[in-house]
Amino acid sequence: MKKEEKKIIKNIVLGLDLEESLKQYADFMIEKTYIFSLIRLMLQYYTMQEIIIEEEERLDSFLEENLQEIHKIIESILLSEELNQELYKKALININNIRDHATQTVRVLTAYVDALERYEHVMNRVEYEILEQTYKMDIEELKERIFSYILRDKSPLVMNNKIKTIIKELPVRMTKSRFFDILNDALAIYNASDISEVNNFIDMLRSTAMLDKPKGYETRYSELYNLIDTLSKTDFKTLNKEEFLNLREQMLIVSENIEKLVGNYLLFMEITNNVYAALLVHPHYHSNHNEVNIVRSMLLEIHKAFIESKAISENVDEMFLEIEGTQERLGEELVQCDAVLFDIKIEHRGLAASVDERIFENLFLVEKLLSNSIFVSLEENEEETQVADTSYIMCKRDELIASLSELFKNNQKEVNRSVMAGIFKNIPVFFASSLELKEYIEYTLHHCNNESELMACAEIIEEIIDDEEWE
Repeated sequence: MKKEEKKIIKNIVLGLDLEESLKQYADFMIEKTYIFSLIRLMLQYYTMQEIIIEEEERLDSFLEENLQEIHKIIESILLSEELNQELYKKALININNIRDHATQTVRVLTAYVDALERYEHVMNRVEYEILEQTYKMDIEELKERIFSYILRDKSPLVMNNKIKTIIKELPVRMTKSRFFDILNDALAIYNASDISEVNNFIDMLRSTAMLDKPKGYETRYSELYNLIDTLSKTDFKTLNKEEFLNLREQMLIVSENIEKLVGNYLLFMEITNNVYAALLVHPHYHSNHNEVNIVRSMLLEIHKAFIESKAISENVDEMFLEIEGTQERLGEELVQCDAVLFDIKIEHRGLAASVDERIFENLFLVEKLLSNSIFVSLEENEEETQVADTSYIMCKRDELIASLSELFKNNQKEVNRSVMAGIFKNIPVFFASSLELKEYIEYTLHHCNNESELMACAEIIEEIIDDEEWE
């Protein structure tokens, strides 16, 4: 970052010469975010075309239709020499609608993924009994391998992740009251956090437990929904071998389809976010940086490849050398710049608006669009600044426990245990010491009287440990 840019940021932090400092800050932020968003767009646009041409993959109908809209926006605005105000306003409306619809579709796909994970967990635990197979295991040896695996790395973060990975696969043997106590402790950690953080955490747990069905869940992808509906009505204790193998084959096919769908949607959302970000600052960019000219040339070649359904020109690969390192440099600089953008939004919003009526509001949106949270809401959210007190958390806890209690009442114990295991993976580690962890592991392994479930757990855990040892 240039010395003068650092000085401008320092002036804003100290409240010195604010009006002029904000004006100068906006100028260099426009340049940085415009170049950065265009480079990221080009890279993701390139990847999407490679998937379509080289992997001969047919996109979901929604993606195909809306990718055509993205092509039009790129051609009519970002690659155009002149700005047509009418087309520009229409493009902003379209890109916002596209983003909203894609986000809703991903909510549906996420719900499918969570449901399939729960039922896959159940299917794994009944497999050995139904197929009349065995897995050679030694519980004492397994315990030692688990402890060694967890304690091998002294980093608390790595250890916590390992604990959660193992706990999710161990037999679940605890009362509902003990489970709810663990949930209560997990939520208590969020006391004095932003309400949005609490709500996001609760939403994640509800999705993991298959409690929430987003709009379109029963209609968006009928093939996927029908399988999950079948699984929800399956009595896993009475499955015969043929029924089990048929279900497992369907689950494998559906899982592969969902994996491709989710991957394509994530890439599409990144393209959408970067088109949106570039659009927001496009009218304010008046410089002539060489990087912008190069990236626009690359975008034009990729755009042609999309429109003509052909491979991307080799010229694009050659041009990569001319912008090498630019994305990384700008990414680091924007991290420093964004730190003060939050202060401007909270403390100097009125003055920022008087400096330029739209640019700072657009920069606030751009900061969200270029963040790591691909599906972040762009709407103003009071929850981001409201603090969750004890009463709020207790209210959310009671709602969650009531929903889970109803779920547990209406489901088989195998499904309920799968739900608990999934939630364990998504909450903070609930052991106060290594001794507590050791006692829990020993208890679950020695109190599991279901041989099929125990063999499945042992095999999965052994695979997890072996994978790390091979790395």
